[in-house]
Amino acid sequence: MTKQILFGLSILMVVMSACEKPKNLIYNGGRIRIDSIRPLFVKEGQSFTIYGKNFNPVAAKNILTINNIPAQGNVMEGRIQVTLPTGVFRNADTLLAQLTLKEEGEAYVDTAYFYSSQTPRIYSVAPTTVRIGDTITVKGEGFVEGRDERAFRFMPPVNEWEHMRGDQILEGKVPFISDRIVEIIVPEKAKTGVLGLFTSLPVFIPGSLSAPTSITVIQ
Repeated sequence: MTKQILFGLSILMVVMSACEKPKNLIYNGGRIRIDSIRPLFVKEGQSFTIYGKNFNPVAAKNILTINNIPAQGNVMEGRIQVTLPTGVFRNADTLLAQLTLKEEGEAYVDTAYFYSSQTPRIYSVAPTTVRIGDTITVKGEGFVEGRDERAFRFMPPVNEWEHMRGDQILEGKVPFISDRIVEIIVPEKAKTGVLGLFTSLPVFIPGSLSAPTSITVIQ
């Protein structure tokens, strides 16, 4: 479990650095440079914008792929507006999109990442002091019925994860789920620790509180 968490965090660091690159980096020879993508959560058919520098004013000369699917956008000063093509997020479990961009005839390729609009994002958890059988309400976005009912787990405190056993990870029953609200019943044997959201992405998701939330269980 510890190795999986550390691996997820390392992926996140790469993703975050690609989505929001420092503004003071030095680039050679007028290379294409992606600074950011907005919005960061996108659905197929939706328009989004790539911000950066040195884009070719001829749209077709900016070679753009998203999860290996070709795309093309309208070029304006410092940005490219793109409509997300069909097939980038092939199912509800495909949450991360890799965007690559190069200028025709050039070897240099820049890369950035963004997310499916169906990426679960947690904005609030209440209450955080509970008893066995109580209902916790999670509010956010991107929750998917049929995928996320079994994604919430009660676990020991983060500082105990290194020695965490499988039987200490408890699934909370979900009697209600919508795209913005999930209700979770505190399971038997739950103890004070954290409520975590398991997805195909790293634990921490940009722009949300999807990091494990501390939960106090009163016995």
